[in-house]
Amino acid sequence: MQKLRDIQRIDDYLERLDDEIRRANRRALAYLDYRLRSLRPIDEVVDAAIVRVMNSKTDVHDSPFPPGDMVSPANLAEPRRQEAREKATQLRETIPTEEDIARAKLRALARNVRMVNAPKLVEFVSRQLSGRPVVASEELQISSVADVRAYQTLLVLGAAMDSGSPDLQREALAMMRGFRVRRTGDKEAENKWITGVPFRIERAKKPAATKGEAT
Repeated sequence: MQKLRDIQRIDDYLERLDDEIRRANRRALAYLDYRLRSLRPIDEVVDAAIVRVMNSKTDVHDSPFPPGDMVSPANLAEPRRQEAREKATQLRETIPTEEDIARAKLRALARNVRMVNAPKLVEFVSRQLSGRPVVASEELQISSVADVRAYQTLLVLGAAMDSGSPDLQREALAMMRGFRVRRTGDKEAENKWITGVPFRIERAKKPAATKGEAT
């Protein structure tokens, strides 16, 4: 749900950016048009008029200038006007409905149920061992989606411990707190939850106390 809101906000930001670019383009075109109109060869016109008057032996009745005073208040440039900048469009606010909120909560709940971490795995293993030192995969009591995910994680841990890779074994040991997973076969066996190689869960043995340490 949050990702959808972020995408909508990105669309709004892009729309505002397009508006700013269009306004900037209009201002740039107006400025270029003004510069092109203002660049007239006034000096050349004045020099040509002076040469014509000086070289003429008779009265010059026509002139290269338009009629009227060359300098007058009416011909002065108008003062620069401060244009009010258009306000940026406001972002659209999306108010989720009760159905959207309920769906988001259900998705979050489903994601949390399917997520397996070390504490959840320890709780599952402790419940399955029930004080016993060892329990086989065939004896595990599966009653929920969370239990199936824990079972699947134990299959992965068993494969990692049997892989011979120090890195995989190190990562697997980080998940197995107080217990160990050992494969008991080589071929996959089918059951009503998920297909995998059989294994057993053993309670981890506490390291023996060395001399000089308190027992």
